[in-house]
Amino acid sequence: MLFQFERKKEKNYITYYLKGRCLDDYSTVKFIESLQDDILDEHKLFIVNLQDLELINSAGLNALIKALTMVRNNGGELVVTNVPDQLKKMFLMTRLNTVFHLVENNKEAEKYFKEIEKNEA
Repeated sequence: MLFQFERKKEKNYITYYLKGRCLDDYSTVKFIESLQDDILDEHKLFIVNLQDLELINSAGLNALIKALTMVRNNGGELVVTNVPDQLKKMFLMTRLNTVFHLVENNKEAEKYFKEIEKNEA
């Protein structure tokens, strides 16, 4: 399956569900553009759910890093959820687990966002 994403506005955050094979910059352009639009609309909290992502290579990782950088440079936070086991290994080998905030599921991400909002208040 080619790379696709679904965007859902939820409560005070936006979730991107990535699906298929994330193998090149071209396939991730629409994802990055959508995220940029959300940032311009002053959204700050994002979840990237990888449950249905089959495969990712360096170009796909680049897109995730770019997404995280854009969000954080605009005062927001991005959390990665539902990481399949084979992708968890890749995050560990590349040490990107120290860069991204990885949690088990969207509920855990919501708890993290509540902590952030509480600390900012």
